[in-house]
Amino acid sequence: FFQDIYTEVGFKVVVVIQHPGIWVTGLFCLALLLGTSVGTLWAWSANSSDTKLMVALGKAEEITTLLSHKLDVALLPLIAMQDWVTYWPAFRDLSRQVGQRGEPGSAPAENGPRAATHRNMTGVLDAGAVDLFHAIAADIRLQKGLKDLILNIQLAPMGVKALIDPVFDSSTCSDGTVLTQDNRRNIGLDLVKDAGSITIAKATLRASGVVTTGPLLRPKTYMVTKGLEKPENVSTFVARLPINLPGQSLRLQGKEYGCWGWVTVVLNWDKLLDVVGVYTRFEREGLLFELLRSNRISPGRRSDQNTESGHFASTVIAGSKELLGSGEWGEKQSLTDNLTFSLNTTDHVWTMTVGYKDGFTVLWIRWTVPLFSVASLIFCTLIMFALASRQQHLQLLYKMMPRQAIAKLKKGESVVEKYDDVSVYFSDIIGFTSMAGEMTPIQVMAMLNDLYTQFDELVDKYNVYKVETIGGAYMVL
Repeated sequence: FFQDIYTEVGFKVVVVIQHPGIWVTGLFCLALLLGTSVGTLWAWSANSSDTKLMVALGKAEEITTLLSHKLDVALLPLIAMQDWVTYWPAFRDLSRQVGQRGEPGSAPAENGPRAATHRNMTGVLDAGAVDLFHAIAADIRLQKGLKDLILNIQLAPMGVKALIDPVFDSSTCSDGTVLTQDNRRNIGLDLVKDAGSITIAKATLRASGVVTTGPLLRPKTYMVTKGLEKPENVSTFVARLPINLPGQSLRLQGKEYGCWGWVTVVLNWDKLLDVVGVYTRFEREGLLFELLRSNRISPGRRSDQNTESGHFASTVIAGSKELLGSGEWGEKQSLTDNLTFSLNTTDHVWTMTVGYKDGFTVLWIRWTVPLFSVASLIFCTLIMFALASRQQHLQLLYKMMPRQAIAKLKKGESVVEKYDDVSVYFSDIIGFTSMAGEMTPIQVMAMLNDLYTQFDELVDKYNVYKVETIGGAYMVL
């Protein structure tokens, strides 16, 4: 069976090669099909890529706008507390009550191992100012849009964490999780003396606006998800706003700043991202993202887990699990094609990178083009084989009837021709039957082929028509 197919295909290939019109037609069809199909596929692919690009663009702009707005709303308490300190005498006087470390009448250092970094705030602050602060802070934290977002609010007159609200709290969030935070050990922390806080204290004193740090894991702040007993540390985002008042002086490393101190707001960073729906919105569209915060760094200073470029360091503060190396199998992936957006935030340059795991180019174009190319080649090959079969059929007809007769039959006309003079030639091989009986079939075929090939050449030479060849008989007109 396969041998027959192989032989038939071989005959058709020979016919195709011998007749340029057939393979030229096949090549033309192949070029037409490839051009049409591949062009259509690429146009469709480009349209699909543009659609993916527009989806990513729209979703990224939507989320960056929402995140910037929500962050601005969450930082409004800084402005509110700054105004209270600026215009309320009881709060302005807190800096005098705390005082510069070591000066007469200032809050003394704690006794024990924390003496170098903490001040004893017992009985130092005015009780009315303390009660008013807790009332204002509690009211702010319960405001619509801020509940569960603000972990605590702090006042740091003279750079000392004098007031924190809440000091200790264990409350149930709107999603059923229990949030517990313990800030008792932080009260009295002298940020201008604590080695781990001096850098951010200096940055705050030098700033004219909000200074942010984070996200940071707070070991004293944790969540217990409803139905689960294992606590999880909360990722926090800390924002500080200096309060610059006339007649105030705060000394840091021998330099005087005209600053009362600052107000601090600690945000639940994970909750902020959850409220905006950053992860769910991107995942719904199959998008991956990475949110980076860039800030200027001092020459020669290095920061762990930061990527330095010139005088800036970029830190990833949120991102898809696949990009952070915590996705399936823990493998970190990268975006080949991406969009980058800048966020209108506080003291840092925030950028969000958005893209698809497989890029904006659709994957199906990688296999459809080869598939359609192969299909086009097969189709055009079949066309050439069909034309070859037709040519074989015509050749057979030409051997049986004159070309004029065939042309008339194609037109549906009757084939009746009259000639005044006709010569008929008959030939026969004498003793063919006995000769064939003594020869092998191959020898018989070889003999007849050699003889009739010469006869055929003479027929073509003298433009006569061969009527029939049967065995050893040969007839022409």
